[in-house]
Amino acid sequence: MIEESKALAWTSNAEHAVIKLSSKERVIVRGGPDGIQFLLNAEETQVFVTMREVRVQVVRIYFHTHPRVTGPSDDDLKVLGILRQSRSYIFEIGGDRRGTLIRPR
Repeated sequence: MIEESKALAWTSNAEHAVIKLSSKERVIVRGGPDGIQFLLNAEETQVFVTMREVRVQVVRIYFHTHPRVTGPSDDDLKVLGILRQSRSYIFEIGGDRRGTLIRPR
C-alpha cells in the first residue's frame, strides 16, 4: 500500500492516507496538494472523513503521503493527538524512502 499511495501522490500531486475506520475497514483517502480534509466533532475528540457523502469516523492513520517534502504539519500532529496515536509515518516525494516517523506533541 505504501508504494501505491506514493504513486498516487506523485501522479495526482495530492496527499493520500491509509486509515482505519470505526467499521474496521482500511481505506485510502485522497486530499489535495496541501492536505486531507479531516473533520472534527465539536469537542475535538473524534476525527471523521466524508466518503460518498457520508461522514465516517476515523480511528487510526497508518500513514500518509506528501507530494513534496514539508515534514508534518501542525494539523498532522493535532489529529494524531486526538486519535491518541503514539506515532504514524509520512512518505514524502523526494524524502526518505523509509518514511518519516511522526509523533504528536
